[in-house]
Amino acid sequence: MSDWDAFNWDVVNKIPHFTGALSMLGSGYIILDILRNRQKLQKPYGRIMLALSSFDFLSSLWFFVGEWAQYVAQTDGWTKTGKPGTIATCEASGLFIYLGSVTIPLYNAALSIQYYLSIRHSWSEKRIAKSFERYAHAFIIIVGLTLAIIPLPLDLYNPWYSYCYITAAIYDPDTESFERGTELAADVFQIICWVVVYLSALIVTIMNACIYLRVSQLNRNSNNQSFAMKRLKDNSQASQSATDAIQRKCRQLERETRSKNNLVLIMALLYTIPFYLTWVVPSSIMIRQQVAWMGENFFEFSVRTMYASNVYIAVAMPLQGFFNWFVYMFPRISKWKRDHQSCCPGLSSLCRGCRRGDEGKSTEQHQLELVDEERARAGEDIESQVNKESLPRSDGQASRKATMETMAAVSDHSLTNSGAGNSVDECDLKESSNETA
Repeated sequence: MSDWDAFNWDVVNKIPHFTGALSMLGSGYIILDILRNRQKLQKPYGRIMLALSSFDFLSSLWFFVGEWAQYVAQTDGWTKTGKPGTIATCEASGLFIYLGSVTIPLYNAALSIQYYLSIRHSWSEKRIAKSFERYAHAFIIIVGLTLAIIPLPLDLYNPWYSYCYITAAIYDPDTESFERGTELAADVFQIICWVVVYLSALIVTIMNACIYLRVSQLNRNSNNQSFAMKRLKDNSQASQSATDAIQRKCRQLERETRSKNNLVLIMALLYTIPFYLTWVVPSSIMIRQQVAWMGENFFEFSVRTMYASNVYIAVAMPLQGFFNWFVYMFPRISKWKRDHQSCCPGLSSLCRGCRRGDEGKSTEQHQLELVDEERARAGEDIESQVNKESLPRSDGQASRKATMETMAAVSDHSLTNSGAGNSVDECDLKESSNETA
């Protein structure tokens, strides 16, 4: 018995039926959840996730079909026998899988850029949609469809691994050539796909590094409230209770700012992990195997290693939709835990009467919540506290004026330290100060 016969290679062909189905369920849920909520469709994050999940659903569908779409052929000396498919089904499978191989990495890059523009440059959703998103959709869809359609007349979609993909097939030993496609054309389109994957990975890595540095800077700035606190302490005319109210509100907004900044960073990183596991690592394995088959001794590996690599590809490549579903649900899970812990700390598992929150609240609202509401609430709470303060009639007006000056100082300091746009809260109380004055 040879080393090849020691492993059950048929298992590799069966795995995508299960992993493809899981990915279809994950991407399908994201698609339906976004389509049924108009607010999510109005946000760049929701539309990018809708497009990403749509292409992933189509790709996962044909990963699920897998070997059933393959026809009986001979590819690079490997005989594909007992396959129920036809050339037409194999071409359909190859087209949508190759389309996903181009568009899904590019949409992962677009998602990272969207996070970067919001956090680093404080772009609003409207500006992101107008100046970036629509061009990203047009570029990705046009490039993806063009690259996926061109191989059709070249007969390049043929059985490959446990599905159909770009490769030459039906080798004729007499002519020493392939009846369907050519090795040169297949190599060119495979290289194009790998370039797209690695270029997208580079963009995602750079964007996440910039997001991490920006969030770290914002968190440091949110801790540096010494200037505002000093103004509060030095202002002897402001009443103690009004000063305490301002300090409490600023501390609350500081905590919420840190929480939202960290949530955006976590979401960006979590979407990156499935992309690397399902596209970057499998592409690296395929490149190594391709080079080894060309006779390069440096890239030779054992049969056991090849078997393990093929199992990993069969498991990981179809699963991005399933992983994306977990990341998509992360803000809801975090909110659910906060709600339960806030109403019954230590007994969250037994608590059934906690507030549930708005089930329809989108992921984007959790990540990039506007600060206007917090600003208004901060002003109203502190103004109410000041108005209720019992002061001597003779110096009440001066004390209230001093308190409002202090509030303005807090606002100026917070605006100086803020820079994350919609993802960062501000302790901005100027409007309340002007109205009270």
